[in-house]
Amino acid sequence: MKPKISVIMPVYNSEAFVSQAIRSVLNQTYKDFELLAIDDGSTDRSLSIIQKFRDKRLKLIRHYKNRGLVESLNEGIGVAQGEYLARMDADDISLSRRFEVQTRILDRNPEIGVLGTSVYRLSVKKVITWIYDWENERSKSRLLFEPALAHPTVFIRKDIIDRFKLRYNKNDKHAEDYGLWTKLSDIAHMKSTTEPLFIYREHKGQKSNNDKIDAIRNFRSGFLLKMGIKPTLVESQIHNKICESTQKINNDDLVKIKNWLMKLTEFNKEREIFKTSSFEDILGEKWIYSSLRAESLTYEEKLKIIPEFPIFINSLDYIAKKLLLKKYYDFFSNIHHSVLE
Repeated sequence: MKPKISVIMPVYNSEAFVSQAIRSVLNQTYKDFELLAIDDGSTDRSLSIIQKFRDKRLKLIRHYKNRGLVESLNEGIGVAQGEYLARMDADDISLSRRFEVQTRILDRNPEIGVLGTSVYRLSVKKVITWIYDWENERSKSRLLFEPALAHPTVFIRKDIIDRFKLRYNKNDKHAEDYGLWTKLSDIAHMKSTTEPLFIYREHKGQKSNNDKIDAIRNFRSGFLLKMGIKPTLVESQIHNKICESTQKINNDDLVKIKNWLMKLTEFNKEREIFKTSSFEDILGEKWIYSSLRAESLTYEEKLKIIPEFPIFINSLDYIAKKLLLKKYYDFFSNIHHSVLE
């Protein structure tokens, strides 16, 4: 009998974390799944650690040399037997109710093709809650700025993948998820649970952040052009500043950011690419976060400048709810901090 879920977990030199990752899957409250652990030519103890598990649901696929993440993911899709494809990374943790919640939602909502979850981001210093969008139109709008879903949290309907012959693209290296979401956004609803059901671990062994930033910039630029938006060089630089929290923002930048966001607003009204209210929610969020990052302004000055963005008021309800959810789950993660260690 075929399993309900096929969990695709590529593994490459993850000896420090892979055991905990596997245990977090095997200990799910929802039991009907296969776990495809794809060892991609690891040179550390990852393979031997995987082989120690004695659970019929765990199926090991071994590469004798490293082929890369995209090829491993596509191989997993090819051999998966489940109705739903679930992503998992070898250095992360699925909270115990993750499969139960995502399966229930997909079973009850056939229009949803891709379902992620909100996440706890775990670093050496702290835990941060990231709340993702439940509404499909907001997820689609967010693609203009960044990948709209947390990749290792997603469930995808396999029949959609098979029917439209979709796979991860090798040319989208370091942004392979971004590429797949843009294709899926045209044919299926994409949502995330507002409840964090996943722990995303940040550590030194991960791929260079600079590689990922460059890849996402290239893909973001391509997506803007795909939507018919042709930014100038300055507008492209401003768009990247909006999206990348590590970049510094000054007063001159804020003027350019406001002008660029208004230009996007007018463009969308003319072309009707995204649902107006959802698109403006995302733009309002980007304006607030950009304003709060302005280094030369005091906190009081930042609060005064935020309402200067004309559509800011339209997005207040969305942003307030998101902040309340974040504070709630931040508090929840502090209470259950032992789970996150």
